[in-house]
Amino acid sequence: MKQYILNWWGNLSAQEQADWQSSWVSIASIITVVPAIILALY
Repeated sequence: MKQYILNWWGNLSAQEQADWQSSWVSIASIITVVPAIILALY
């Protein structure tokens, strides 16, 4: 499975890799921020 992911990643263009990385960053920040907001409200 890991080899498959590495092959897929290697076939992406640099722009696509940058898009994936930025989307992962925004997903991670949402996961971090949403519980903090919920905790702040309660």
